[in-house]
Formats: sequence, structure tokens, C-alpha cells
Amino acid sequence: QTAGQMNKKVQDFVESMRGAASNEEKPEKINVREFFVAECEKYKNLAENLGIKLKIGRIPKVTVYCKKKDLATILQNLMSNAFKYCGEKKKVRLTFSSARKKLSIKVKDWGIGIKKSDLPHIFDRFYMSDKSRSVSDSSGLGLYIVKNVVENMNGKIFVKSKENKGTTFRVVLPWESDDMDVQLSHAGKFGRFLITLLFGWATASIVRFVQYERTGNVKFLIAGFMLIPFFFVGWFADMMSVAITGKYTLLM
Repeated sequence: QTAGQMNKKVQDFVESMRGAASNEEKPEKINVREFFVAECEKYKNLAENLGIKLKIGRIPKVTVYCKKKDLATILQNLMSNAFKYCGEKKKVRLTFSSARKKLSIKVKDWGIGIKKSDLPHIFDRFYMSDKSRSVSDSSGLGLYIVKNVVENMNGKIFVKSKENKGTTFRVVLPWESDDMDVQLSHAGKFGRFLITLLFGWATASIVRFVQYERTGNVKFLIAGFMLIPFFFVGWFADMMSVAITGKYTLLM
């Protein structure tokens, strides 16, 4: 397929998804895993049609508070750019991670990249890069819109790129505290310490398994297994964390 044909298919796909979004939508708590599993199926099908090798990583089980169409807009623009500019290698990777109450969404391609002189301006309104990256029906608004949507969600967007080496966009969004975090935060410092003192020995492994299920970070899985025989280590570390900082820094 020619670059023009590929761009037309991507453009048609993005426009069809935009048309389905409701302007009356209100922010809500969104299960990230459920949402992106459904969204990613659409991109798997598109990648297959375009002959692109798309690899998608494990999606964390966390909750964000926003409009579904805003999450969809972020993914639409970043994925459509990656598909358009993935070059001859036709490889795109979409990965997710979660740590310190932040959800990270990373889209990487191994395509033509972006000139160093263009990088400071790619989020500017109506900014068009050189002809190697621009397309005839591009408006220069995609990344500008993404940046505004991300910032309205109290998030940040980053980009790394080298010419003929590829481009990586990373979006970082805050996720919502779960019910356990909220309930324990109401207990006060002494209450949190008392809870940890009495029950921390039993929960040292369990909470780390829960954290692995939520974030997909393998270090929590390893810690959970290690603390089965060495539960006292986790219990002591959690108590010290609450006693010194007043927070469940290690526990949660």
C-alpha cells in the first residue's frame, strides 16, 4: 500500500470514531483496563488491514475520572500518527504502566521520526512539520488537541524522536484512589498505624498482589511472593512508613 492509501484508511477510521462521540458526555469513573481492551480491538483490526505489526502491552486495572471521548481522542490521534509515520518497518507498540497514582500510555513507532528543530513546535496550533511528515489532509490540530485534552485531565504529554529512528509519545494521567485508600485516609495517622500494627502481618503479601493486579508492575508480584515467608519484613516496613510519613507509601 502507498503512504497515501494508508493515510486515507487511517483518516477514515479516525473520522468514523469522532462521529460516534457525544458532545453531551459527562466525566465519569472509567475502568482503564475495560476501556482500553475494547478500544485496542479497533486498532488491532486496522493494523491488520494496513499490514502493520501492532504490539499491545498489559493494561493496568486502575480507574480514571474523565470523559470516555477524551480518552478515545488521545488514543486516536497518537495511534493514527504512529500508523501514518511508521515507515517501512511498519511496527507500532502501545504500552501501559501505572505507578505513584499515575497512568502512563506510551505509543512508539520505528518510522521516519521528527526533526529536532520541529520537536518544540509539534503541539502548537496549526503547526505543520516538513513535507516528509505532513500529509495533504492534515490540519495541524491533532497534537494540539491531544495536549489540551491531556492538560484538562491534569496530565502531561511527552515526546522523544530521532529522524529515521522513530518516535515515542507518552501521556501521563492521574488515576483515582480506590475505596481502600479512601477509607484508610479517613482513619488519621494514629488510626492507620494501629490498623497496620494489628493486621499488617496478614496483609503484607495480599496488598502487593492487589497492587500487581491493579498496575501490572511485576515488582509487586515478586514482593508479594517474597513476603509470604518473610511477612515480618513487609509488616515492619509498612509500620515504619505509616509512623514516619503518615502514609501507606509502601503498603499501597
